[in-house]
Amino acid sequence: MSGITGLGTPNVGLGESIFVVKADATGHELWKRKIGASYPDAPDAGWSVIQTQDSGYVICGSLGETIITPPNDATRFPYIIKLDKSGNTLWSRTVGQASLEATLTSVVELADGSLVAVGNIDGKLRSLIVKLNAQGDSLWVRHHRHVVGVDSWNLLYALSKTSDDGFIATGTMLPLPPDSSGPAPWRQDLWVLKLDSLGCAYPGCELAATGIGEEPLSGLQVYPNPFDEQVTVSAPAGTEAKLILYDLTGRMMYETRFQGTQTVSVSLPAGVYLYQVTDRTGHSAQGRLIRR
Repeated sequence: MSGITGLGTPNVGLGESIFVVKADATGHELWKRKIGASYPDAPDAGWSVIQTQDSGYVICGSLGETIITPPNDATRFPYIIKLDKSGNTLWSRTVGQASLEATLTSVVELADGSLVAVGNIDGKLRSLIVKLNAQGDSLWVRHHRHVVGVDSWNLLYALSKTSDDGFIATGTMLPLPPDSSGPAPWRQDLWVLKLDSLGCAYPGCELAATGIGEEPLSGLQVYPNPFDEQVTVSAPAGTEAKLILYDLTGRMMYETRFQGTQTVSVSLPAGVYLYQVTDRTGHSAQGRLIRR
């Protein structure tokens, strides 16, 4: 990258826009652009910017939709913008539906010009990873959670490519009951997530999550985590679903069907396992379980 490109949201407040500036190597301004503000009552935000192979730029962040009072916060769309080398907008896309504190936080470009970005949705409850082609068309979207309590946070902030054509995403998680026990304040943990080239943390996840706007299996809890011998799986009353546990090589180690809330005995060696819960309509949730 010749020169310096900076990104920010000046004077954050209602109706604020994304602001990007290009400077030369000595810091002298070459151009600046103001982007967003489609919804004047809610702020937009820029999180990261990269230079692309065509000498243009890609910005990821959030596009504000509306203010909710309380809690004096905005529903936002995860947002990605492609600029040419002069800072002119070539295209912009929102990902899925607006939710509290939704944003894209980090983006990488692949050799074919396609883009992969990570971020967070649903008031920090879930993370997402999205792939778009060079023209901004969605190829796939995945949702990931490690802690699955109804109030637990799962946040991804950074993404890097790996030598096996997959990705490493990093962020933080905040496990709240039933994912943790004891009095507040609860701990906040580092989260490192290894993903394959399809954005999956376990084999076959692309069969359960294929596109923008897919509805996940909501209201699900799998606890305690870590567990000893028994795991409780709780879904909304009347929900019929299947629980599968995989080891980290993708081998299926355990499978059971349940309805509503059920506690099951799981006889597996100590270690880390990947779970997938799928209901009869195809909605699903995934995460990790630790057997002590």
